[in-house]
Amino acid sequence: MKGDERWFCYFTPNGCQWVKEDEEPPSAERPGFYRLKIMLCIFWNPHGIAIIYVLPKGTSMNSSIFISNILEPLNEYPANFQAKKSRRRFWLHFDNAPCHRSKMVKSYMALKKLSRAPHPPFSPDLAPTDFYLFGKVKSKTQGIHFKDEEELLLTIQSEFEKIPQDELFRVFDGWINRCKLCIQHKGDYFE
Repeated sequence: MKGDERWFCYFTPNGCQWVKEDEEPPSAERPGFYRLKIMLCIFWNPHGIAIIYVLPKGTSMNSSIFISNILEPLNEYPANFQAKKSRRRFWLHFDNAPCHRSKMVKSYMALKKLSRAPHPPFSPDLAPTDFYLFGKVKSKTQGIHFKDEEELLLTIQSEFEKIPQDELFRVFDGWINRCKLCIQHKGDYFE
């Protein structure tokens, strides 16, 4: 099970555009720091979305919120019960954000027997949520003005559901290969 948090804006302008040398570039709306956006936390696997949570406006992700809105529901997730029933571990993979590695989170995970796949520091390219999912979904929402949080969230869920399952399995296989390369290179950078 992979997961992470990311900001999604109610409007993300389209990316760069090539123009001929003698043409005027089109005017572009510049994104501002205070534009409307949501902090989305998603945990997923090739079978679908397990948790999708929008952080309430005016709050920051912290250990308590992470436990109550992410880890507790994941503890009740059917794949976790299946893993425990067959005496296997239910692995979670997320980055090293402070709220993910706090004593409180570690204690909760130990108590509930949830296993965390290690994540090397400064390695967002190892997390499938970073190197694949967020980019794919954000590219589908570029240029669209969303009227509210609900419309944006429904679009994100819809775009995820359009991804073929075999593609999601390839992403997870790619994650395993990236992890092996990281181990082979002893954590150093590689192409």
